[in-house]
Amino acid sequence: MDSAVGKINTKPIGTCTHADGVITLRRQDETLARLKPGMDVFETEEITTTGAAHAAIGFIDHGEMAIDPTTSLRFERFQYNRKFDDFCRITLFHGVIGVMDGRIGQEPDALIIDAGPLTLNVHAASLICRLAPNGVKADVTLLSPSSNTCGEIVVHNNVAVETLNVRNQTLRTDGRYGYVSKPMIVTSNVLRETYKGPAVGPILRKICDMAREDEEVELEVIYDSDPQGFEMFRDLTDRLLERRFLTQHIYPGGEPEEDRYENELLEDAFDGERFRLKHSSDQ
Repeated sequence: MDSAVGKINTKPIGTCTHADGVITLRRQDETLARLKPGMDVFETEEITTTGAAHAAIGFIDHGEMAIDPTTSLRFERFQYNRKFDDFCRITLFHGVIGVMDGRIGQEPDALIIDAGPLTLNVHAASLICRLAPNGVKADVTLLSPSSNTCGEIVVHNNVAVETLNVRNQTLRTDGRYGYVSKPMIVTSNVLRETYKGPAVGPILRKICDMAREDEEVELEVIYDSDPQGFEMFRDLTDRLLERRFLTQHIYPGGEPEEDRYENELLEDAFDGERFRLKHSSDQ
């Protein structure tokens, strides 16, 4: 058991660098205050934004957090003494946050984010995390201005584990079913449309612009082009949980034979599992 549990840090862990709208700060002593720029924030405190409010926090380890409207979170633990046991744990109850990694996150197992059914173990990585109001469905995207500085995010619940380690990789889960989707690389213009909140959106655009400068010229068209054939996440209930199937014909002898229906298989594009088709002629 963590020996530091129960010991509350009375030193500020960061400062509000931006606040727009009505934002409630629940203090360590359970009193409520309105969060304003320049106010210090402390371990165990909670921040809740209303439908039009958003904020930004600068942490003492040089990390940053952007908080979109209709978001609620708590700073469970924050210990930063520039030692081996530095640690940060944040709980997202609902809403959207962007986290730019600071010095704590440079060490493995030191930055943890709980988001409903998901636990995110963040190592030298920046991210956006969105948790639905029901506290069940969650999305997480790894952000990086360069493919050489991605870091990684280990995403897990009680039944599955996936790792994000490529720029713009996105993962979705629905905790009611315990299923964690396979990571999908999403183009930056789609991400900007998906996470376009007033706090997270500007950070995402900045990182995407830095990433574009780092790409080869011929790849820039990928980021500037329309997402043809790719529907925005907000219009789909289970976009990343959707199962895609490819039809394949398998002929062990090397040559196709007519009417060999028994060789027609469906391949799951996510897992690579194959399913044999059943035709009316087989009955």
